[in-house]
Amino acid sequence: MGLIATSGSLPATIVEDTDPWEWMGVLQLLANPAEVRFMDIYGFGENFFDARFDAATGLIYITPLARISLQTFQDLGMAPEISFTLRFFLTNDTVAYSATTFTVTVVGHNQDVIPPQALEFATGGEVQAGLEGAVIGRLQVTDPDTETGFIFTIGDSHAWMFEVVDYELRLRPGMAVDLADGPVMHIPITVSDGSQSQAFLLPITVLPDPAIGNEPINLLVPGMEVAGLRWASADRVAGFVPIWEVDSVSRGGELMRLDTRRGESVWFEEPVLLDLTSGYVDFRANSPAARMWLAWETVLDRPPNLREMASSTHRMALDGLTEVTFIRWLVESSPESATLRAMNNRDFVTAIYEHSSPFFIGESAINWHAGRLDNGIVQRWEFVRDIMNWRTRFDDFARAVDDGFYVPRLHVTEIGALRLLGMDQRLGADTWEWYLGISNGSRSLLQLAQEVGATDAFFQKWAPLGWNGFLSGFYEQALGRPLSQVELDWWFEGVQTGRANIATFMTNVVNAMSAEAPLRQLPEGSMFDVVW
Repeated sequence: MGLIATSGSLPATIVEDTDPWEWMGVLQLLANPAEVRFMDIYGFGENFFDARFDAATGLIYITPLARISLQTFQDLGMAPEISFTLRFFLTNDTVAYSATTFTVTVVGHNQDVIPPQALEFATGGEVQAGLEGAVIGRLQVTDPDTETGFIFTIGDSHAWMFEVVDYELRLRPGMAVDLADGPVMHIPITVSDGSQSQAFLLPITVLPDPAIGNEPINLLVPGMEVAGLRWASADRVAGFVPIWEVDSVSRGGELMRLDTRRGESVWFEEPVLLDLTSGYVDFRANSPAARMWLAWETVLDRPPNLREMASSTHRMALDGLTEVTFIRWLVESSPESATLRAMNNRDFVTAIYEHSSPFFIGESAINWHAGRLDNGIVQRWEFVRDIMNWRTRFDDFARAVDDGFYVPRLHVTEIGALRLLGMDQRLGADTWEWYLGISNGSRSLLQLAQEVGATDAFFQKWAPLGWNGFLSGFYEQALGRPLSQVELDWWFEGVQTGRANIATFMTNVVNAMSAEAPLRQLPEGSMFDVVW
């Protein structure tokens, strides 16, 4: 028997004698709606409820057939519970059922059927940053049919930090909010009256820490520059701040906070792009970075590493690589695709669904897609693209977008290393000229190394150390490990005989920077939980 999953839930109760048009449940089909010819209610509930299926959206509307009498259940000695599943008649002439059995309880007019309607502070609602274990305020609930006895449950994301004791919202002992969590943070709290429950986002005002006085935080606003960053457009924070100058990026409340390794901090509203020069964090659900993430997760069951993300998005931006061409390469030609290429279509469909779906998709859906592939109606890359689009509704993708996708820019770390290590110069406006020039082949890293090696700043920094000091010092600063005596002798002999020179040495070294190199180290922050 095939099973099909749905999302959402029906109202848990229905009041006796409710008019049919005053009660409705809405579910979302988590499968291809085109596979469903029609559907109905199956089980005891078919005597009481009807289902309407929207094939365009995959939405399922559940409504009563007529008024439901609680007395009838009591007269028959039955529990006033109506259970049913959903039955789907599929286009491949098979029948599938919902993975969930739904139960609706019939209640009387005098029972508690209204959930809590509002949650707010009766008193308080503010907390000072840095104050451990503070009492934030007394809670007040609006519920038409319940006056007391409410139960408060704080969401998992905040339960480690907050608690409710005798209607008072408090910070747990030893816990304190950070100023970066403000100016307003929202706490998810579910309120139950014993029968019904409702979830709320409770806003809390975060006040400055008295230890730093009432000085305003460095909140980035248009027309202002803080820690080298500014609002370059309405939705893009940017500046000549490479990743190796950033200590951490965090989110607090409705603000983001960036701390530099020089001890500077800046707060700003979450942008669409956080451009850190040597790479950027993309928070868009439909961006090339998001599509690359979806493609790798769907085809190979893993996220792209930083080199793969940098290369693929670079090619899409500058080399004209299309999403279709990339998906075809990933499915048909990439080194890791050999296992998939060896599969028959049914096993291929099963594997893609296992990579993508948080639930068992059902044999009928697998057979339907495999049949379409067998008959040439669609190609494998088309099936993968459809699944990519489908899984954008799932929580794992939503979490990835919320964290942001970090995309390194090809060549910029090497450009920065030549400038910083060669002559103690940070990235500047001409970084983009070199980046584009190296990308389109009109310039090279060797040319940049030659320019750096001819500057006064280079000679002032390295000439006093001699050849051995330069070779050893530059190498260790770039790669984070000392140059061995054999390597030192080889390079020293090379520059003495003309086999190598300053520029070729520096170019070779910066091209050899691995994930452990100092300039490749990533800041702290959820968007940087990736590997090279």
